[in-house]
Amino acid sequence: MKYRITQFSDCDVPAVKAFNLRLAHNTTAPRFPESPTPTWLPRNANSSLHQEYYIVHGEESVHGGYVLKLQNFMLRGQLERIGYFSLPISEGIIDSSHAIVGMLTAKDALRRSPLLFGLGMGGVTQPIAKLLRHLKFSLTPCPFLFRVNHPYRFLRNIAFLRETLLGKTLLDVLAITGLGWAALHAVQSLAGYRMSLTDPTKVERFHGFDSWCNDLWEKSYENYSLIAVRDQEVLQTLYPSNDTSFVKVRVMQHHTTVGWAVLRNTSMKNHGQFGNMRVGSIVDILAIPGHEESVVRHATKFLQQAGVDLLLSNQLHKNWIRAFQDNGYLQGPSNYVLAMSPQLTSLLSPFDETYPQIHMTRGDGDGPIHL
Repeated sequence: MKYRITQFSDCDVPAVKAFNLRLAHNTTAPRFPESPTPTWLPRNANSSLHQEYYIVHGEESVHGGYVLKLQNFMLRGQLERIGYFSLPISEGIIDSSHAIVGMLTAKDALRRSPLLFGLGMGGVTQPIAKLLRHLKFSLTPCPFLFRVNHPYRFLRNIAFLRETLLGKTLLDVLAITGLGWAALHAVQSLAGYRMSLTDPTKVERFHGFDSWCNDLWEKSYENYSLIAVRDQEVLQTLYPSNDTSFVKVRVMQHHTTVGWAVLRNTSMKNHGQFGNMRVGSIVDILAIPGHEESVVRHATKFLQQAGVDLLLSNQLHKNWIRAFQDNGYLQGPSNYVLAMSPQLTSLLSPFDETYPQIHMTRGDGDGPIHL
């Protein structure tokens, strides 16, 4: 069968709905959006980032699609337009005669945006990660960093540590006896406590990014080999003032903003990884170099005072990983992966030296959709 890929338009809506209906009858896999206008990041003349939807046509039907987000990045100090590849859906998951569709979506995205990346994906063993590896993408896990605020609820709910009967029994004993609290408290408190005695910064909550964040952006981006533009226009688009699901804090020193963080406070219900915990996530973060530890400390304290059971973040840059570790965060297994196209990887050569200086957070992908 011959396939063609076009941008989703109004005339394609019935075919996309029929495609989703076929998927619904045979799988619990995600569905493709049924409107050509994205609900998140639609094209806007006043915004430098937006999403585009593309669909795969067969002879009479739609058999797949993908989402392409286009955004400005600073790559080694130079402005580059980079694409984010997400939600590749193929009818091949229910009909092997369309198995090639997944590969076609990735190749089409590469053609439209040779500087392309994927993020998250559920880990390096998932089908989308394997597909991108086949296309010579580099795959790098973004470390998962976590800090426990309420040990009892953590030990009784954390799924990846309770997968075996032995693990479940051990964690229940640690929770009930209080030994788990003592161990976690000892591990987490030392490094952060020393720093908090001498840190002169203060924190305040805000609702909308203002011009002050442009100055911070200009002072910080050269510290990174690759970072998405985080100026006022972009941040207001990603985290608008009227979206109450985001909590925003900025850190001040002598009336100057030295960093900010975007947080979420989410009550989980039978979550596959976090059970019924209240999870505080540090979704996005930026600081003037040298102030990373202070920003993490204030963001952590803010979420702790809000009563979360567990705090977490995914970070890649070495300074941010160290800042979280200095605030008592532990590192767990990560299913959050950065995949970069061959052309994008080559611009960061030698990659072994530059990837620890890449700044990637959950704010750079689909957003905190699972948090």
